Amino acid sequence: MRKMLFGVLVLTLCIVPLLTSCSNSAENDNAGSGGAEEIVVVIAQTRDVTALDYALASQTETQNISNNIFDTLIRINQNYEYEPWLAESWENPDKNTWIFHLREGITFTNGEPVDANAVKYSLDRIMDPEVKSPQAWRLSLVEDVQAPDAKTVIIKTKQPYAALLNIMTLMFIVPPKAVEEMGNIEFGQNPIGSGPFIFEEFVPGEKVVLKANKGYWKGAPKVDKIIFRPISEASTRVASLTTGEVDIITSVPPNRLKELQDNPDIKTSAKTGVMLYMGLDTFNAPLDNVKVRQAINYAIDKDAIVENILLGTARPMAGPVFRCTKGFDDSIKPYPYDPEKAKQLLKEAGCEDGFTLRLATPPQGVEGTTNTLDVAQAIAAQLGEVGIKVELDITDPATQFQRYKNREFQSYLFTWDTQIEPDRYLYSLFHSEARGYYYKNTKVDELLDKGRSTMDQSSREDIYKQIHKLLYDDAAWGYLYNQEAYYAYRANVNFEAPVDGMVFMYNVEKR
Repeated sequence: MRKMLFGVLVLTLCIVPLLTSCSNSAENDNAGSGGAEEIVVVIAQTRDVTALDYALASQTETQNISNNIFDTLIRINQNYEYEPWLAESWENPDKNTWIFHLREGITFTNGEPVDANAVKYSLDRIMDPEVKSPQAWRLSLVEDVQAPDAKTVIIKTKQPYAALLNIMTLMFIVPPKAVEEMGNIEFGQNPIGSGPFIFEEFVPGEKVVLKANKGYWKGAPKVDKIIFRPISEASTRVASLTTGEVDIITSVPPNRLKELQDNPDIKTSAKTGVMLYMGLDTFNAPLDNVKVRQAINYAIDKDAIVENILLGTARPMAGPVFRCTKGFDDSIKPYPYDPEKAKQLLKEAGCEDGFTLRLATPPQGVEGTTNTLDVAQAIAAQLGEVGIKVELDITDPATQFQRYKNREFQSYLFTWDTQIEPDRYLYSLFHSEARGYYYKNTKVDELLDKGRSTMDQSSREDIYKQIHKLLYDDAAWGYLYNQEAYYAYRANVNFEAPVDGMVFMYNVEKR
């Protein structure tokens, strides 16, 4: 075991009192008719949501809820394959045209038809500048959406868009009349979809309740109700699971994993990982100097963090590209831990006397990561060894993304789920016309544009390998690790960790 420069971090294993306001017995009431007991599954996520419509909020927690209320044209199944959903088939007759053929007879839970007009409205709504959807960038190459008849949707793109099928797995279809009558804000608090579950109640800070859509077009779900609860404290999530207060928890802390796996009443599952990265404001000194950014990468002992804090449940990353992402370059290796090289680079950059760096971090793990504050403290100690004094900015997860968009951060710890499709996240995070809050590189912009419009897969992978190398050499971030996203659940629940990072409860059973 490598010696940590920052000393021994103590991981407290105490069980804290549960912070939930309702007991399992209260939420497993008998259903009104016939006295049959409702089958209720309670899921604990790491943070609360502000809206329940993913078109209006981009948090993973909102995405999980939207994924159960709304339908998409296609889904990604557990074998990483595109599966027909609202669209029973599709075709790509020319390089700039996609045609989706919809199933017939499906309705939203308010009775509106799920037809081509609803699909067109949903996509147009996301692209509408006045809506200010955080998903709009995903459709930036869409020129026009047409609905020639109730069953056919034609999407015209400005240029070939190789990632369009993948992007359609994130485009939730909404009922036009309901949105227009309610307005976006109210609809985001009281959503209506065609999915397997129907919105019932949202108590901010406490729970989101969804009930089964008994008339779902694929057949009724196997449970009567699902309840999403925000429980940020990891030990509280574990305690609530072991006592049966909740049925499923996200973001299992590594130091509790073996304990849960040894418990006959608990099962665990992981199918994908979550990247934790250290974002950097490359627009302002001293982080506008590539040598300073490279020095930060050499000064962080990722192996020690993975071994001593995450207990081997993560893997250091060589840049921002996941190993399973198309275009990953296996020849690129993670920045090695080399504090002397870091000091030399800082000297060459004119920062031999060091500087102060503000690092924003959530107090707990979010979106599948754990021990984020511990990691931030370790990074602070390691950077301190090369003369960079780190001031931690403990950021409320509920306001973190807004502060990020406001460009309030000098450096920050953020996450992203493992993705096979590179355009799904690299464009968003690094193209100056997508988010563009903290980084711009005209060559990267050019290659990202080229990558998303290249249909030949071999050529496309070569382009993303170039992007991988450019972002690595430019040290756009402090590259950290990809952590296994473990879920834990009661043994009487039939659940499987999602491969795309989105919890989908349609096939979940509880005995």
